[in-house]
Amino acid sequence: SVTVTVNPLPNPAITGDNVICNGESTTLTASGGSSYSWSNGQSTASITVSPTATTTYSVTVTDVNGCSAATSVTVTVNPLPNPAITGELKICQGGNTILTATGGISFAWSTGQLVPSITVSPATNTTYTVTVTNANSCTASTSVTVMIKPRPDLYFSGTENICKGDSAVIVVTGSTPNSCNNVCNVTNPTTLASWHLDACVSFMSNNTHIDYSEFLPVISNGNCLGVSAGIVHRLPNNKHSCTPGPNGTLGMCIPSQDHCAPSKLDYKQALRFQISISPSQTGQITGLRFYEQSPDTFRFNAGPSGANNYATKFLLRVSKNGEYIYYKDDIATNRTWNLQEFNFGDNNNFKTLGNATYLFELIPYCRINNGATESVWDIDEIEVLGGCCQGTANEITSYQWSNGDTGTSITVKPTANTTYTVTVTDCCGCTHTGTYDVKVGCLMADLGPDRMINLGQSVTLSPIITGASDCNTNGTSNVKYKWSNGATTSSITVTPISSTFYRLTVTDCNECVDVESISIHIMMNRPVTTYPNPATERINIASEADLNIASLKVRFFSADGKKVSAENPDLQIINQRNVSVIIPPQLTSGVYMLEIDTGEARFVEKVIILK
Repeated sequence: SVTVTVNPLPNPAITGDNVICNGESTTLTASGGSSYSWSNGQSTASITVSPTATTTYSVTVTDVNGCSAATSVTVTVNPLPNPAITGELKICQGGNTILTATGGISFAWSTGQLVPSITVSPATNTTYTVTVTNANSCTASTSVTVMIKPRPDLYFSGTENICKGDSAVIVVTGSTPNSCNNVCNVTNPTTLASWHLDACVSFMSNNTHIDYSEFLPVISNGNCLGVSAGIVHRLPNNKHSCTPGPNGTLGMCIPSQDHCAPSKLDYKQALRFQISISPSQTGQITGLRFYEQSPDTFRFNAGPSGANNYATKFLLRVSKNGEYIYYKDDIATNRTWNLQEFNFGDNNNFKTLGNATYLFELIPYCRINNGATESVWDIDEIEVLGGCCQGTANEITSYQWSNGDTGTSITVKPTANTTYTVTVTDCCGCTHTGTYDVKVGCLMADLGPDRMINLGQSVTLSPIITGASDCNTNGTSNVKYKWSNGATTSSITVTPISSTFYRLTVTDCNECVDVESISIHIMMNRPVTTYPNPATERINIASEADLNIASLKVRFFSADGKKVSAENPDLQIINQRNVSVIIPPQLTSGVYMLEIDTGEARFVEKVIILK
């Protein structure tokens, strides 16, 4: 007989993650036998797989008895999310942008934030990364770089120091490093207008010294549709003379101005010339050049020569269609002929997208006083350069001033130190805000009230100075003094023999001026004295003895003796010996008699009232 032994089959099993995300791997481990044969050809108990799609894996398990059994598992591969970031990826310096992530149900940013949208304000180019998780817990990441567009550049020119009551012009010029569409620059400028002043004629006998009709321009359209220009001139009744020029022909000379503070210059005396251009798209003035000198010795053509109180500086101001676009002062003059050149090629203010008229104004100023009778400045061979190009946009799109103006300049008249703000916007919408300070000198000299002294007594007059301009004079006085008695010291000591009026004129380094006066009255051994005389608002009564204020009566009479005020107009008691009489408002300018009754004696003084 034979006994047949039947061994049981093994009980195979597979363990491990059977759901993964695309790109991940999982380890499958078989059990239930002593040897294993997988459907992928491997023969170990554990295998690591990385399927890209859902896949079924089988394993055959054999036990020690040689019995075999098989089982399988399906590994499900879930797709990854498809992350995306939207938002403005080019922003202006100082700006911000909102970045929004999509493609999942949860989000983790490199900034640490766990929300779909974040607001960022990078100072430099910065990369932001987000990791997105979908409903199957699969994750994927994406990144964007936020680029920073630099803000536009701006710089100011204008009058920084003025006196109270004066005006200041502030000009702002903007430019941008950003790329602007449809913006062009004139790269090959030509001379559009020139004035050769060799036709100069100047004789007082026939008024040609105030006639500028000979200074005609030479015009070239260049690559513009049209160019026109006027004569070189000064406003009516402002004279000119003629002088030998730098090239052997004639040039023009004009008087200089004595002021050294630009805010005090009179533009009605400026030398002027203008040019108009008509572009098809963009027009641009790119430069100005001319010869100038303010020599030690002036020479009038067919006339005298001699020492010259030469100007040490000149100023250039340019306007476009009536709006100031350029200002520069404190330009040194030369003692001999020298070529002055100004480059406007990088100055956006000189561009125009339509017909434009440019007015140039030149002022020589700040004379050297060497005792001469003349102060002249010479000029010749004036040229304005520019051209036109194909562009329909400007790199600077707007200006916004703190006072509401929207042009390239403002004219202001502050009464105290004031800061003005302007915001410049370029073609990319980027902005830059700058500030400009105008300092206002409010010079005041106070000599105090009028004084009463005895005959033979001396008094020192020393003003209190406030509001003087600060011109960085390294600790020296900013103020000059000129007294009516000719003194130029800060204080004077006087011994008048009769009542005397003193006037002081003070001038600071910015040519701010104040005039103050004081009357010194002499008591001529009289028990009661009145001052000032003439008077405007009040008359002071000074007594050698104490007054009985309760008994004091004061009345005004007309010159013919008629009473014109009630007794005791308003009185201001200073002390027992000094009383101020407030002049009644109904009194007009004229001569009056002032009656003073102390209770013990009566005095009558002739007074002049000025209203």
